[in-house]
Amino acid sequence: MVKKFNITVQNQSGAAQQYALVAEKPEVRGGNVSSPIWSSVFATAQAGEGDTAFFTIENQYFAILGTSQCRPQDGTNVSVSGTQPVELGSTRSDGTKEPGTTIGVVASNDMLQFSYDHSNPSGQSRAFELKTKTDFTHDDAQSKNFLIGAGASLNGRPVPLAAFVPGPNQQYQIEPKNVFYLVTGQYREGALVEEESMGYNRLRVDFGNARGNNISVTQTPDGRLIIQN
Repeated sequence: MVKKFNITVQNQSGAAQQYALVAEKPEVRGGNVSSPIWSSVFATAQAGEGDTAFFTIENQYFAILGTSQCRPQDGTNVSVSGTQPVELGSTRSDGTKEPGTTIGVVASNDMLQFSYDHSNPSGQSRAFELKTKTDFTHDDAQSKNFLIGAGASLNGRPVPLAAFVPGPNQQYQIEPKNVFYLVTGQYREGALVEEESMGYNRLRVDFGNARGNNISVTQTPDGRLIIQN
């Protein structure tokens, strides 16, 4: 059953605000990453003074394929060309390990596509696996702005959490983090973000260590974002 995680933001800052959720970077293991790993703006919302902004995140993860119109950098939008739901590797109550989803990735017609070659699931604990083929080169990936990564469900549709430029013939173990940064300012959903560019006024929301699935936040008159106990 898919879990839902909720963040409510009470705006007591004294002015209208725009909020954004930026995903924390996943851990990527086992393959050569040809670029930085970029966080992505997962969702945005607005709230007038005294009003409340709402975010709902569904705990269903996706493999994401896409491109960017220019070289990936802070503020660049991801154009998603493919999504597939995935299961993360886990351990059952009896200690049996359940591997995560494995999906092949091929290049065709100047874009990445999923390869349905029925690879045996081999995602590690809390991860899924993307296996790239040999039908593109590092130069192809860079010049055509190929991107792969992880996504999650927002209002029933897949939205990127993070992305990076892949290399050929690699096996990437991608472990998404159920962690988001709540920030204020003008952001576009799906845009790549450098964590350093978000500034000091950001709040880290870690659902993995939270007491429940609902987080209440207040933005105070001095602009701070504070989780309410």
